[in-house]
Amino acid sequence: MPLFVEDAGAIRVLTLSNPAKRNALTRALLDELGAALPAASSSEAQPIRAVILRGDPAGSCFSAGYDITAINEAEKDAGLDPIRAPADALEGCPVPVIAAIDGACMGGAFEIAMACTLRVAETTAKLAMPPARLGLVYSASGLQRLLRAASPSTVQRLFLTGERINGAEAQRQGLVDLAVEPGGAFDEARALAEQIAGNAPLAVAGLLDAIRRASRPGG
Repeated sequence: MPLFVEDAGAIRVLTLSNPAKRNALTRALLDELGAALPAASSSEAQPIRAVILRGDPAGSCFSAGYDITAINEAEKDAGLDPIRAPADALEGCPVPVIAAIDGACMGGAFEIAMACTLRVAETTAKLAMPPARLGLVYSASGLQRLLRAASPSTVQRLFLTGERINGAEAQRQGLVDLAVEPGGAFDEARALAEQIAGNAPLAVAGLLDAIRRASRPGG
């Protein structure tokens, strides 16, 4: 199972686990990710109030990105976007999702992180969008996720050069909410999740929905 799900009280921890390939994303993993997000109405005895998304520590990073070796030529020609559905699910999750970023966070994994409600990155984390280096044209929806957080010039620089930036720089550019010392991303994400889970759930849900609506074009 490439995705590990662990519930600790009102907090769900989702771990991207593909350590042999530095937690590279696969279609199976992304399908599991979308299915593991809590629903708006839940019959669980302990409802989930916040979610943390992390990479398996055995993989030494958040994720090296989508495993492009798993994409066949037919899929490339058809322009299939395996990231969009799980990213949309994360963006629309009824409870806040916090990405805990350590090590590499590349390409599709960067978009997955941007689809989360909040992002905590270690200052030494490396974030990049390498499609130009790989000879790929990235999806418009993926570009939009970054453009909602950073300036067009920053997004253009990242995509056109494939440059890697660290967690501290990502915070300065608005792509990351908090930059923490190496080894501290998960603990800080958990502290945020606990703080959110301790608030009134209906208020959190209402605010989350209102912020999403207000941030949409024309909202």
